[in-house]
Amino acid sequence: MVIKDNIHVDDAEKKFKPVIFPRAITYRPGNLYSLPEQNKSISRLNSYGVFRFIRSEFKPAPGKNNMLDVYYYANPSQRKKLQGELGGFFRSNNYNGAQVSVAWRDRNLFRGAELFTIKATGSLELSVNDSLEKNNNWRLGLETSLAFPRFMVPGFSRRNFASMPTTRIVVSYDWVRHQDLYTEYFAHTRYELNWSDTATKQHSLVPLSLTLYNTADYTTGLNAHLTSDVRSEYVFPSVINAAASYHYFVTTSSPRKRNVFSFQTNVEASGSLLGLILGNNGQFSTKIAGAYFTQYVRGDADLRYTRKIGDGLFWANRLIVGVSYPYGNSAFLPFNRQFIIGGANSLRGFLPRQLGPGSAEATSTQQTVYPQIGGDYKLELNSELRFPFMGRLKGAVFADAGNIWMKDSILYSQKGVLSSSFYKELAIDAGVGLRLDITLLVIRLDVAVPFYKPWLPIGDRWTFNQFDLGDSGWRKENFVVNLAIGYPF
Repeated sequence: MVIKDNIHVDDAEKKFKPVIFPRAITYRPGNLYSLPEQNKSISRLNSYGVFRFIRSEFKPAPGKNNMLDVYYYANPSQRKKLQGELGGFFRSNNYNGAQVSVAWRDRNLFRGAELFTIKATGSLELSVNDSLEKNNNWRLGLETSLAFPRFMVPGFSRRNFASMPTTRIVVSYDWVRHQDLYTEYFAHTRYELNWSDTATKQHSLVPLSLTLYNTADYTTGLNAHLTSDVRSEYVFPSVINAAASYHYFVTTSSPRKRNVFSFQTNVEASGSLLGLILGNNGQFSTKIAGAYFTQYVRGDADLRYTRKIGDGLFWANRLIVGVSYPYGNSAFLPFNRQFIIGGANSLRGFLPRQLGPGSAEATSTQQTVYPQIGGDYKLELNSELRFPFMGRLKGAVFADAGNIWMKDSILYSQKGVLSSSFYKELAIDAGVGLRLDITLLVIRLDVAVPFYKPWLPIGDRWTFNQFDLGDSGWRKENFVVNLAIGYPF
């Protein structure tokens, strides 16, 4: 028996350090009984992830009137585990495929409920997008992470969170081969802090995230494009992204309420310190270790509101706003940090890579060669009426609007730059959908048609007068079918 912070710990096999129990249990001698505090203690113990089940019991304290002793009985779960997974996926960028992964986990590495994970992943991504046909992707990745169930920074140890806060260190490496194009290499490490004020509020702070991006093994066809298009020199340079970020999420307490709200936001900054140390002479002018360092500030907000109208009848809505400010060494956001639009979870009447930025229309070469067609700014609105249809089959009608824009004209000309007339460049679509709810997951099929195409000349952007359902050519160009897993929002 060990006494730690006035809590008696009986662990004959010494599987755990005694300190983890007073960190999680909020009761102390002399405290009044409180059901919320009792639930919080159980929740915090469970959040360690090292116990199969936890049971509490209250007994009268010997020789003390109106006093109780509380006992927690914790059954440890299996410490080490090797797990394999095989599955398929539907990505919002119009890549579908299969993935296999093998992970080894140690749930109590230093006897302090630390979680150590090594995970290897391989996948094949097939594109159904015309501009990406025959340019499938192969991915191989290895990630190692170590999570500590506490804040490993000063000043946070006494916070009484709903679950145990976590400090996580991640190191990963990814190899991606784009068939008939090039190979991408990503080396990444980050230090992150995660905590929850309550069961409905979550925070994540990343004081340091460092990513090195490089490309190689260009095909003959890609080299020909790089030679003929001066803009391509900005697409494939080696890049170092040294960033810090913060994420916040909050939702209403119960999804059974008539009105359900959720809100999440992200703020990220990159390259400020490197800019002060190294300076720069304008866009793509300064390197460190042979790679350009990025400089930008980026933020986005996602607001969702769902109203229950009747039995099985829901009205769901979403608003996304994304803004950024690339500066100094960066003319635009790094491709992997740009805002994207279109696809199964966005504007469903437009394929990914075929909408925006602004009133610009990306060329087929840009759609194929660029890592993605994205922007420095984003505005998106979605509204969907969900209703029961037949048994587990549910229906929906929806409308989407939005677009992306650039800060600079370097990639897509002036047509892609955000201006005061941005509202005239909001793409609009509408459609219908079916959802098969099999409890474990929802299989979704949506069919949408674009109503407003911002890349067309002003006066010709509304497409109502072009509808011709009997024309197979019109259907092929305008009917967009999305097959996905889960609801879009």
